[in-house]
Amino acid sequence: MKAVRISEPIVLDGLGNDAVWRSATVYDRFGEREPSFRAEPALRTAVQFAYDEQALFVLVTCLTNSKGITVRTLRRDSFGIYEDDMVLLKIDPSHSRRTSMNFGVNTDGAQVDALTLEDGRVFLQQWDAVWQSEVSRSDSGFTVEFRIPFSVLGLAKASELTMGFNVSRFLVHPLAKYDLRLSNPPERYNAASSFAVLEGFRDLDPGLAVELTPYVLARTRFQSEFVLDPRESPTLAVGGDFRMQTAPASYVEGTVLTDFAQVQMDAAQVARDRFPLFFPEQRPFFINGLGILNFGVSGSAQLFNSRRIGLEDGSPVPLVAGVKAYGQTGDLRYAALNVQTLNRPATDDSEALGAENFSIGRLRYGLTDDSWIGALAVAKHRLGESDHENWALGLDAESRHDRGRLVAYGFAGTTYSESPAEAAEIEAATGEISEPAIAPSSTRGNTGYLSLQHKTVYLKPRIQWLYSDENFDPRLGFYKRPGTAQTTLSVTAMPRPKFLGLRQIDTGPSLSTVSNSAHTEILTQSAGVKTTAIWRNTSIAEYEYRRVLDRVQSDFTLFGMGVGAARYVGHRHRFKLSSPRRQAVIVGGEYRNDEMFGGRTHSAKFDLTFRPLKHFALKGSYTQLFGHLDDAGEDFNFGFMNNTVELAFNRFVVWDTVTRFTMQPESESLGIQSRLRWRYFPGSDVYLVYRTDHDLSEGPDPAFHEVTLKATYYLRHIIGG
Repeated sequence: MKAVRISEPIVLDGLGNDAVWRSATVYDRFGEREPSFRAEPALRTAVQFAYDEQALFVLVTCLTNSKGITVRTLRRDSFGIYEDDMVLLKIDPSHSRRTSMNFGVNTDGAQVDALTLEDGRVFLQQWDAVWQSEVSRSDSGFTVEFRIPFSVLGLAKASELTMGFNVSRFLVHPLAKYDLRLSNPPERYNAASSFAVLEGFRDLDPGLAVELTPYVLARTRFQSEFVLDPRESPTLAVGGDFRMQTAPASYVEGTVLTDFAQVQMDAAQVARDRFPLFFPEQRPFFINGLGILNFGVSGSAQLFNSRRIGLEDGSPVPLVAGVKAYGQTGDLRYAALNVQTLNRPATDDSEALGAENFSIGRLRYGLTDDSWIGALAVAKHRLGESDHENWALGLDAESRHDRGRLVAYGFAGTTYSESPAEAAEIEAATGEISEPAIAPSSTRGNTGYLSLQHKTVYLKPRIQWLYSDENFDPRLGFYKRPGTAQTTLSVTAMPRPKFLGLRQIDTGPSLSTVSNSAHTEILTQSAGVKTTAIWRNTSIAEYEYRRVLDRVQSDFTLFGMGVGAARYVGHRHRFKLSSPRRQAVIVGGEYRNDEMFGGRTHSAKFDLTFRPLKHFALKGSYTQLFGHLDDAGEDFNFGFMNNTVELAFNRFVVWDTVTRFTMQPESESLGIQSRLRWRYFPGSDVYLVYRTDHDLSEGPDPAFHEVTLKATYYLRHIIGG
């Protein structure tokens, strides 16, 4: 496809009446992705491209039928926009074939943006960019006009430019999705490697953008003291972020006295075994550049996890400053990050923590269009204290063959960790030593990973191997089960029957084995099969069966009950149902029946999304767990829930309240975050946030309450051009 240069300014009104649209080429050969892959779309969609010195313009024209248009969302950056009649642009500005920026607009003008990394495997809804769009409706359909600044896309001076590009349209009537460039299953629909190519850009010189976002806030915890110390949740505070474009697709970003008061709190989760839970990154400063910094397998084996910065044992640690540089030059992609935290004084809920410095460096070099090699280095240093050094090094590589259907990825890494000396603990009453002194120590461990996957239209076999030795200590990363060797085999068949309203069935077996790092003892074996049926109306039914052998090496506590070290064998069943999407009411349910740790666990989960009006939405889930962990032991019965209520006054003023509640024994808690957001200027917001967090397991202790008023102002200046 080709974009044309604008000779006269465009008026961004959604009408498409400007002269450039009468000469720009029209591309309307969309294909249907759902419900019938490669079918001819029932309704025409057309797209055109233009550009000036500062921005890319896209005009999308959509015809509708007699049932008209459906909109149930006004809130910006809401997943609900994907259930409306909407248009989504997916842009790979540097044509890396791995990372893309998504810009979506529904027919009421509500916007959504997101980053997709690792060829669609990682989706970051928390990314926020400043761009413009307008929508115009008519009796026959609607048009959407986009203006995406080159500074957002990371583009700078260039004599010639091409980028990866795709356009998707989501329809409620009929229930369908159209793509300008269809991805062949089982590729993800947002995989940058399958995008079309947009060219025609000549002699670009948009200049380099400098962006500043200062903030000022006032906070109260309903206590008498007035605090200015940034280490102790100050009553008044100022700070901000900046970003400077240094070259095409290259940036330097910084943050000073960072505050994340507006960031949505994590959802309540309950661990069903002895391994840690993974929480995704939601803080804005750490989002940009993650496409390069990612190393390993998200959520299970990461040598670097940005959630390790600024959080310790679930409690926030204040950041005094941070700086990062990331980008691309030729075939080399790079990222560097340095963050300095302040020392955290002791509180009722957490111990004192010294100031720490985090440094991360990442390189990735493209050998060909389908293969690359990379390196990562991370380090943590606690200021003024010895025996607190931690670092990790890693190398990784990926290669694709058979037009991207065969993908091989692997990495190798090493960690070095120091543990300080600990003094002996002495009983005050008796003078006896209750805990002996511990001498300082250091360990060095190694890890390795290899994955091979072949993706065809109807079959997807995959093999994975992950190893880490007993000394491996990823204190700056996330490993669900370090010190083990894991092998996983799976085969998924994907027939597409044409009966009973079915669109696709995914089914196949999988086998997983986990041993100790010396390969002398099997710790866990799991074998089973999973079948997912997807109907043309987007309803989903899923069943999974697994037989699990689990050897617990050390006693641990689960649901407030002790689980002894022993060998356990059990069968696990999981059933899941979901009603059609893009409806005013969407319901889902899941039931699990697990034989685990000598007992039986039942789990029932209910999901509800209720959007009766575009101004109001209710989304929630409730899970009840009951059963016993030992035939001779007592039963447990508790639940947990996550709920969100949204009230959108218009596209720019939204009030949402998030509630998380768990009655897990010994971890009972209630958390509420109520947030009013007013986007009074592009990129500039005012937040009024109320938060409460009550540890119900502590009995009558008072709950924590906090109210924060925070205002940000976004400025963008173009140098040169």
